[in-house]
Order: sequence, then C-alpha cells, then structure tokens
Amino acid sequence: WVEECLAANNITQADLMEMVKRSIAGQENATSPGKHKCFYQCLAEKENILDSKGCMDVEKINAIDHLTEKNRQALMFCKSKNDEKFEKCEYIFQMVLCLTEKIEPNYKGAETGEPAGAGKA
Repeated sequence: WVEECLAANNITQADLMEMVKRSIAGQENATSPGKHKCFYQCLAEKENILDSKGCMDVEKINAIDHLTEKNRQALMFCKSKNDEKFEKCEYIFQMVLCLTEKIEPNYKGAETGEPAGAGKA
C-alpha cells in the first residue's frame, strides 16, 4: 500500500524518507505539503481503520494492533479534538500529529528499548 499511496500522491521514495526524518525530528506541522497529508489519508483508507464518516475507528485499530488503555485514551483524546473538524487529508494529518505527541511506543519498541519501527528500511 505504501507504494500505491506514494504513486497516488506523486511522492517519491526520497520525499518519503524526508517525511520520515521530519516526523522523527518533530518537524511535521501544519505547513507540510498537502500531498503528504493525503499520503497518510491513503494509508488509513488502505488499512481500513476509518469509520463510515472517515474518522479513525478505535475498534478497527484495536483489532489490528491491540491498544493499551493509555493508548486507547490517547486515541480518544485526539479523536475528540479532530473528528469531523477537518477535510479528510487534514483530519488524518492532525490525528498523526496529535498521536505522535500522546501515544506511548508500541509494546515491541518498548521491549527492545528502540523506538517503534527502528532499524526498518
């Protein structure tokens, strides 16, 4: 899906790597290009984690990656701030920004002492 979403949003692999670097450095923000925001939207649609209104669905996310209670609360907090307040690409992007601040590392990252996704290319 990543390749499909990159192509659909005219984003190169180099653009993606830059997005990841900016995200890790906390530099993704409201001025990020719209195509980056729609890339996240595409991924959310392909992962089938949105409800019928286009908002993140807690139960669908929980079915894919069991949420700790703290992360469920973080997701609910971010949903309360963002659900139905933005157009779809901006919504997902605002959710990503909020969750990046609020959510704790996933259990695998916490077990290894590395950030989630570390070491993956």
